Amino acid sequence: MRARPFLFCRRLAASVGLVLSVIGCAVQQPGFVQSTRPASLTSSLPQPTVTQISFVPSSTPPKPTLTSTRHAVTPTPSSEPTMTPSFPVALAPEAKPLTTFPISFSQSGVSGRQQHPMDWAPDGQSVAYSYGDGIWIVQPPVYETTLLARIPGSQMGDIMWSPEGQYLAFSSERSTDELIEQTLWTVKADGTELRRIAPDSPFFHPHRPQMISAWLNHRVLAVECWRIGLVQVDTERDVVTVLTDGGSSGVWHIQAVGGPYHWSPGRKHLVIDHGGHLVLVDVQQAEEYWLSSLEEWPGESFRGWSQDGQRFLYSKRNAEEQYDLWLWYVAQERGDRLLSGANQGALSPDGARIVFLRQEDHPGQVPTKIAEDIGLEQWPPALTAGMLEIDTGATILYGPAGYRADEGPIFWEGGQPVWSPDGEPIVYWGEDGDIRVASADGAWQQRLTWGMEIIQVLWSPDGNKLALRTTDQAWIVERPGRE
Repeated sequence: MRARPFLFCRRLAASVGLVLSVIGCAVQQPGFVQSTRPASLTSSLPQPTVTQISFVPSSTPPKPTLTSTRHAVTPTPSSEPTMTPSFPVALAPEAKPLTTFPISFSQSGVSGRQQHPMDWAPDGQSVAYSYGDGIWIVQPPVYETTLLARIPGSQMGDIMWSPEGQYLAFSSERSTDELIEQTLWTVKADGTELRRIAPDSPFFHPHRPQMISAWLNHRVLAVECWRIGLVQVDTERDVVTVLTDGGSSGVWHIQAVGGPYHWSPGRKHLVIDHGGHLVLVDVQQAEEYWLSSLEEWPGESFRGWSQDGQRFLYSKRNAEEQYDLWLWYVAQERGDRLLSGANQGALSPDGARIVFLRQEDHPGQVPTKIAEDIGLEQWPPALTAGMLEIDTGATILYGPAGYRADEGPIFWEGGQPVWSPDGEPIVYWGEDGDIRVASADGAWQQRLTWGMEIIQVLWSPDGNKLALRTTDQAWIVERPGRE
């Protein structure tokens, strides 16, 4: 594999690192040591409140008198004017909800969409999630919530099940005189054996964890850190190994660093987003291949691996400053352009189809809730959801999709479409930001939400349920389908 030059950006990163290192010198930097078991898990934390779910007809918008399904928040006085929503918030009756629960998580340095404060167990039965200073689990048949672990005085961050479902890894964060300290933990699925696998890392410490990247096997975690880049943590031996730091001190002597880091299903390859330049890493050989040169304008975004780990989908900016969808073939070290004018996309489980969001040549419709605060000339282009057959090039259009909005008082963007594990149906964000479900051939569609601003959708591994969440509430619903 070939390595591309590492010029201006390398010098810039070195300069920034020098400044941050000087700042960090005043902060104690503890090493990774064997930790003691935390205090008792007995908790006075109240059980999460399960709110009443409102149902509305799917054929017409719900009445504005309906209340939000999200748990109530007491407003705080403010001198700034507040916006009173004139739109309803509810689940459509077709959603068939099983339960709902409040959710909260640390958001230091990353957006709510990037964080993963809930995760399905590998068997598709239960969901682990963060709320307050605890990690909770909700499971059938009655979907009661159970406290698994509590770290007093902390906020929880990422959550990820181990491949066999025996352990949960999660991060915690607490405010101190040193601004913020972040820590990594594991706990067994039954709530026992809570262990700190990395010590408290102050805000400027290079080992401060930002996100859990992946379980590499049943005991080793890959973790994205603030400055180092990517490290692996042996959760049984408490050994931390730097994989890449953009220089020669990591196990992999590669130049790419940054993140996010996208592991192939078999963990044999890794795609690193190096500031808009995608870099493919052969994990066994510790070799890197840059899809573009640093002299080129950065404009590449990773969109997903195929299940066999031999291909991945990505978007790339073209000369007209639009985006195209490309498919990269790992063994051949080449990419094929599949679709012009499309930025978001997702590969089907069998790798034969792509659901995409195509950018149109006219502005999208401004949602009523912010129409008075933003001009049409500021609004991004409309998007259309559709499906592409890779071999034949045939496309099917589903209809208007979510906007890539970055203006106005309410911030959100149309999310990545999500295939069910069996390839039927597909979930995508509609033009109002609401969740829609469609069959792959487009013959059947269903709307699941009204005005709820869902930012994450997770299919259960068995494909029988969906988990939806906003920034502060989550729902589990039955698999949508034709009646």
